[in-house]
Amino acid sequence: MASGKGFIYYSVDTNRYQDLRIKRLKKDRGCAGLCVYDYILCEIYRVKGCFIQWDANTAFDVADYFGIEEETVTEIVQYCCSIGLFDEGLLSRTGNLSSQAIQTRFLEWSKKAKRVDAKLPEECTILPEEMAKLPETSGRKGETSGSFGQSKVKESKVKESTQEEEEKSDFEKIKSPLLNPARENHCPTWKDVYDTFNFQGHPDKALLFFERHESNGWRNTRGQPIQFWQSKVSEWISNALQREVKDTPPPKEVAGMKMPIRGWFYSEEEYQFEMDKYNKKLANA
Repeated sequence: MASGKGFIYYSVDTNRYQDLRIKRLKKDRGCAGLCVYDYILCEIYRVKGCFIQWDANTAFDVADYFGIEEETVTEIVQYCCSIGLFDEGLLSRTGNLSSQAIQTRFLEWSKKAKRVDAKLPEECTILPEEMAKLPETSGRKGETSGSFGQSKVKESKVKESTQEEEEKSDFEKIKSPLLNPARENHCPTWKDVYDTFNFQGHPDKALLFFERHESNGWRNTRGQPIQFWQSKVSEWISNALQREVKDTPPPKEVAGMKMPIRGWFYSEEEYQFEMDKYNKKLANA
């Protein structure tokens, strides 16, 4: 993983595209926004490991790689700062791009790479002082290399608290009267559910899905947390459409032909074609 100050590769969370900040970036800046953000992340981890100097030359490199305007790249970077993917204060003070999450990962990966002298540059540090040191060199009880298990637990807690603080500072939690006050970490928000149904073209079917699962704490029949609730959305929509068809009154017959019913078994073009045939027979009946 390690290569000089930077790294030759870095790990990526599989749920990164469920992050509301990434969703906003994709929605407002399109695929170019995602590409620019990902490119800058790679450069941060590849060169310095925890930050990158943002200037006209860096903006040119990014723009040249993707064949887009430098102004567009600058706007995307500013947008990333505004939603918390990069630290806006650090950029305005020092002209460097980084974030608490990036610096936390730098320290974690440096520890795994057994870098005894790895540290965050003073001018770029945005982590609290007690977090800005490698556990082996911090000198705090329970954080030496001889207490790996205890150190690992504390690292995990630090990472979770850092991510939670970032999310709370950058986004308002979506509040709804439907939310269960005892909800757990695996429970999606109402906006997560609505966005998923809206993406599949059926936002009107999101509320009942959310209410049903929110009422039982997003757990299955065995009482276990539902980790991949998105996989249930397509089945829910299909069943809902079938129920709508089943509840539709029997169609009238005209010259031996039944009136077509709009549903999952017709595309829009097929439905319109069948309706035109039906209306012609109805007019001649």
